[in-house]
Amino acid sequence: MALLLIVVFILLTIIVVFISLKSKGQISTQSFPYEKQSALFTPAERSFLGLLEQAVGNEYRIFGKIRLADIVSVRRGLNSSERQKAQNRINAKHLDFVLCNKGDLSLVCCIELDDKSHAQKKTQDRDQLLENVMNAASIPLIRFKAQAGYNVQTVRNEVEKATGRKVVDEGNIPEAKAETVHEAPVTKQAAKLCPKCSSVMTRRRATKGDHAGKEFWGCVNYPKCKTIIPVVT
Repeated sequence: MALLLIVVFILLTIIVVFISLKSKGQISTQSFPYEKQSALFTPAERSFLGLLEQAVGNEYRIFGKIRLADIVSVRRGLNSSERQKAQNRINAKHLDFVLCNKGDLSLVCCIELDDKSHAQKKTQDRDQLLENVMNAASIPLIRFKAQAGYNVQTVRNEVEKATGRKVVDEGNIPEAKAETVHEAPVTKQAAKLCPKCSSVMTRRRATKGDHAGKEFWGCVNYPKCKTIIPVVT
């Protein structure tokens, strides 16, 4: 009897300790096997995003990693089976970039950045499905091949052709302090990297201050990085 009481006491002690630790979040569990991704975009996508921002200026808002099911829906008139089948085809599909009007965030066009993986059969099937969905929904889709460098004007031309609208090239970055200016001049067309943090530099136009109306290259990490470079014509 004494041994039984000791065993019961030990079991009760273990249960109490277990409950106490669990309530304090000190016990690891497999119920939520998740961890944070290092970044939302790959380095290639992040670089292209900076250039895309430079190409469209303040004309549009750019969103990344958008679910296909967030911008298209299954048409009415299908039975339950057909509707579910159509929905399943777009679930788990994402778009690299989506351009929206700044005022009402209405959809303008979608952009895909194709890297080497798009040479694979599985990816090509996914690309064809995406093309068909975009055509059915009358949404312009622009594809760019991932590469080491891009021409800003070429990207802008493709956006203008897809949307049927000219891009107004205006900047809206507040003027940086004089001590943050790097005097090394650059040309207008080539995408440049920030000499301080190595991020993409975007061409902007000062809207106020002593340099109002003048163009400059500003780091996409502004205001964290305030490096600017004058643009020479």
